[in-house]
Amino acid sequence: MKKLLALLTITVSVFAASCSGPDSTRGNMITVAGKIDGIDGGTISVSRDGVVATTEIQPDGAFHLPFSYYANYYFQFRLADQNFWMYLDPGDSIFITSDINDFRNTFSASGSKSVEAGYMIRKTELDFGSVAPVMTAGLDEYFEKKNEFLTPLIDLLNELEKQNNVDPGFLRLEKAYIELRSLELDLNYPLSYRMRNNIDRNAPIDFPEEETKRRLENLDYSDPLLLRFGNFRNFANRKMHELRQHMMHGINPINIGPDSSMIYTVLAADSLFIPEIRDFMLYEMLRNNLGFAGPANIQRSVELFTSMNENPYYTGKLNDAIAQWDVLTPGSLVPDFAFTDIEGNGVRLSDLSGKLIYIDIWATWCGPCLAEHPHWNRLMEKYEDTEIAFLAISIDESHGPWEKMVREKEMKGYNWYAENAWQSDIATHFLIKGIPRFILLDRERRIIDPNAGRPSGNISELLDQHI
Repeated sequence: MKKLLALLTITVSVFAASCSGPDSTRGNMITVAGKIDGIDGGTISVSRDGVVATTEIQPDGAFHLPFSYYANYYFQFRLADQNFWMYLDPGDSIFITSDINDFRNTFSASGSKSVEAGYMIRKTELDFGSVAPVMTAGLDEYFEKKNEFLTPLIDLLNELEKQNNVDPGFLRLEKAYIELRSLELDLNYPLSYRMRNNIDRNAPIDFPEEETKRRLENLDYSDPLLLRFGNFRNFANRKMHELRQHMMHGINPINIGPDSSMIYTVLAADSLFIPEIRDFMLYEMLRNNLGFAGPANIQRSVELFTSMNENPYYTGKLNDAIAQWDVLTPGSLVPDFAFTDIEGNGVRLSDLSGKLIYIDIWATWCGPCLAEHPHWNRLMEKYEDTEIAFLAISIDESHGPWEKMVREKEMKGYNWYAENAWQSDIATHFLIKGIPRFILLDRERRIIDPNAGRPSGNISELLDQHI
C-alpha cells in the first residue's frame, strides 16, 4: 500500500496517445461463420468489452466473422433484432444456422462449442423470460416463485451435464451461475419490494436480509473465472466500493484532484482481490468512467492502475480509448454540425459564431438532465447580458417528446434537435456515453472543455474566465 501511495506523487503529463494494443497478448483467433435464412444483408457484430468485431451479412444470409480475444468468454452477438450469447475459447471455430423469423427455435450449431451454443440459446430464453413473477411476488410467495424460476434452469443444466464432449470449464461455470443467480435475486428483491409498496428503504421487512448479506460476504472472490458473469462483477464492485467509502472517511484521506474517489477504488481493489480479478475490475471501471468523464478527469487513477496492472491487454485497450479523445483536446475545432430548431428550421453551430457556446446534451426521458433545468435557467439569467449562447441539444429518439416539453416548459435559450440520437454527429464526435453532458466552446467553435461542469456545479468559474 505504501508503494502505491508513493506512486501518487508521480506526475505524468500525457497519456500514451497512439497504441492499438499489443496484438501478441490478444489471444488466438476465434471464427464464427454461418447462414441466416430470411435476411439479405446488414451486419453481425460480437461484443465483450465493447464491440470486438463486425462483418457484413451477404445477400444470401451468409457471414464470416473472425475475431481475437485473450481468453475464453461469453460473447454477445447482434444481428438484425436478435441478441444471443456464445461461450468460446481462443482457437474455436463454429458454424451456426437459423431463420431470422424464428431465430431461437431454428438455431443450430456445428463445430467448436456447438452443444454449449445450443444450451446458451435455451438458457437465455429461460433466464430472462420469466423473472418478473419472482421480483413482483409478495413476501409470502417469493421463495416459491424463485424456485419455480430456477428449477427449469437447473433441469437444463442437468441435461447439459449428460451430453458428451461438454467443456468442463463451461459446465463448472454454469453450475456456479445458478448459485450466483439465486444470490442476485435475494439481494435485489427487498429493494424491489420496498419500492413497489412505498416502504422506506431502511424499514424492516419479513425477509432474511442479514443472511443474504452474509452469503455475499462469504462469496469466493478468488476465482477469476467468475468474472465471466455480470452478477459476480456487480458483487465484486459492491465490495470494492464499500471499502472505498470506508477508506475515504478514514484517517488522513488523500485529495489529489478530480479522480480522488477513483484512486481510492484502485487502492481498495488492490487490497481485496488477487491481481487477475483486481485488474479486470479496475479496467472495466476506468473504461466506463473514461466514457463519461474524459481522460483529464481520470488521469491519476489510470497512471496508478497502469503501474500495477499485470495484463497488457487492458493497458492497450485503455490507451486505444484514450486516443479517441485526441480530437477533443482544448483548442480543437468542432465541425459545423447541423441541427433542427424548435420551429423546424435547419441550423448550424456556426450560426452562433462570436459567442461562447455552453452546450447541454440531454433528452426528455433523462431524470438527471431534467434536474439540471432549474439551474440552467438561473445560469442564463445570471449571464443574460453577456455573449454566451446557452444551447440545449436533444438526443431524443423522435421530435415529438422534445418539442412538447420545450413548448410546455417554455424553455429559454437555443433549443435544437440532433437527428439519430446517440448516433448523431455531435454525440459520436464527443464520445457521449451518458447524459447530461455539458460542453463549452469558444467564439471560434474551438473546444474549451469537452466535459464541462454542470449548471448545478461551479461552471460559473470557467465561464467567467472566458467572457
